[in-house]
Amino acid sequence: MRPRKAKEQAPPAYKRTHSPHPGRCGGNQGGAGSARDRGRYAIAAVLHPVRIHTGGCRCGAAARPPGVSGGKFRHTKNEIFPTLFSAQTGQDLNDIFDYSARGPRPMQTHAGFACIIRTNEINSQAHGRETAMKVIREQQLEDLMAKAAGKGVRFADVRAVRGASTTVEVQDGRVEKVHATASHGIGIRVLVDNAWGFSSVNSFREPDMAACLARALDQARALAPHARDIVELAETPPVRGHGGPRNIKKAPETVPVQEKVARLAALERAARAADTRIATTSLQFGDSDTDMTVANTRGTCVRNRSVRTRIALSVVAADQDSRQIAREIIGQQSGFEMIEDLTPENYSLQAVARAVALLSADAPPSGAMPVVFDPDITGLLAHEAFGHNSEADLVRNGESIISGRMGDRVGSDLVNITDDSTIPDAWGSYTYDGEGTPGARRVLVEQGVVRNFLHSLETAAHFKMAPMGSARAQNHQYPPIVRMSNTFFEPGSSSFEDLLKQAGQGLYIKGALGGYVATEKGQFTCSASEGWTIKNGVLDRPVRDVSVSGLVLEALANVIGVSNAFSLEMPGTCGKSGQGMPVNAGGPHILLASLVVGGSG
Repeated sequence: MRPRKAKEQAPPAYKRTHSPHPGRCGGNQGGAGSARDRGRYAIAAVLHPVRIHTGGCRCGAAARPPGVSGGKFRHTKNEIFPTLFSAQTGQDLNDIFDYSARGPRPMQTHAGFACIIRTNEINSQAHGRETAMKVIREQQLEDLMAKAAGKGVRFADVRAVRGASTTVEVQDGRVEKVHATASHGIGIRVLVDNAWGFSSVNSFREPDMAACLARALDQARALAPHARDIVELAETPPVRGHGGPRNIKKAPETVPVQEKVARLAALERAARAADTRIATTSLQFGDSDTDMTVANTRGTCVRNRSVRTRIALSVVAADQDSRQIAREIIGQQSGFEMIEDLTPENYSLQAVARAVALLSADAPPSGAMPVVFDPDITGLLAHEAFGHNSEADLVRNGESIISGRMGDRVGSDLVNITDDSTIPDAWGSYTYDGEGTPGARRVLVEQGVVRNFLHSLETAAHFKMAPMGSARAQNHQYPPIVRMSNTFFEPGSSSFEDLLKQAGQGLYIKGALGGYVATEKGQFTCSASEGWTIKNGVLDRPVRDVSVSGLVLEALANVIGVSNAFSLEMPGTCGKSGQGMPVNAGGPHILLASLVVGGSG
């Protein structure tokens, strides 16, 4: 079943359920690419409404892997073009291609749909051995770390990552993109004296991995004479184990892409046809199945699998006066069964109803006033305003408003903020981080007092604290850095109605659209699609296009009410230092005594 919205009760031990974050937090990374930009793969592209073409998919030199002759480089229909459909006509996209021994050739020049397909699977004799090497044994990584230890490093670790993902985009009745990727490789990090070296390779071959280690060592040794800062790492015992989801019913690779496209197109079509005032519809879908193994020179060797599925529907309603947007976003550690549980009634039409209702809503009042946050806005505050400030690398560098404030009061007694990567099935959860440290429940603020930061092995040593597993890497091509997971305000004891009565007059806002925080200055801005004025302690009239802003510490000090509801339903991708990581955010309803609202009047 679809995750339910917040209820007026605190689940025992949190029965936690599950938007992109603009500003510091970017959207999903990646693009169509070329036949050379991400290793050895083939691309087939169909662009709307221009001429249909195949990019890097013919058997010419541009797409041929090094050392593979044209005669050995053969595509088959199922490898390169899974069956796809036009969302408008239901046409089988394979019908427009002729599959000969030399690959697909376009049979018509224009079409009313669009898709992009990418795959690593290339059927060639020369690639038979590479296909067989897409699985790596843990012993290989431990042997590699033994070699690193023999080279005199203070510390080394390796991340071997193998993953596959699918992205589907449907816009106004057209399947604009179907994007399938598969990748594998390792990233090695070494510490020589006080200098780090890092290198990655898209291969599991023994010679390639040995060369990768050599490059990382060369980098560290070249930098070591110039390193000024002392690098220490938190002492941790060796960790062994496997982790991953337990209840995946339909893993992404078991569902044909045509079935995915057909179900998603139906959900988008239902939204588009629901009301004549719907001007634009956009549906984005992504799934991934990733296996990461981490080993280091301390004897740690852990394996972690993650299976994620996310869907986001945006609906724009328009009349002569305005255009209003509503979104429905769901993301979990789940297989395709999450999508199969969705229907137009419990998903698509929910967004339509909100978008249409906003056409008749008023502009919000402006000025300082009591404000009640819906759980998704509370999550935005937890993630943007405080979560980034809790990242210990920013704290260490003086780029956070809580630098030097461990143990200090930063909010009212009602403020309790947690980052927890152990919540079952939550979008941001994981068993082990990118350094092999087990994930944990991290209490950042307890009764208004700073109790912890988010740490890597290096920042934990700097602050003389336990690391608790907050170092994450997007994939094997990046080193791990300090990141959030599932960040939220803990629930309190009041009901939603209690908060409205306590506010008296003010504003209730929901429907988070995005947020931004300047960590050094402690300033934040949140925008929301909808809300209601509060009059005499009850909801009065609907409003739209709401924004609030303020200073983080002032806002936390102004929290005077916290509900017993709880919702964790903001699955998105957070960007930092060029890396995108899956994170979630949420919490209860909270009441702030005063906050600046942007609006009319």
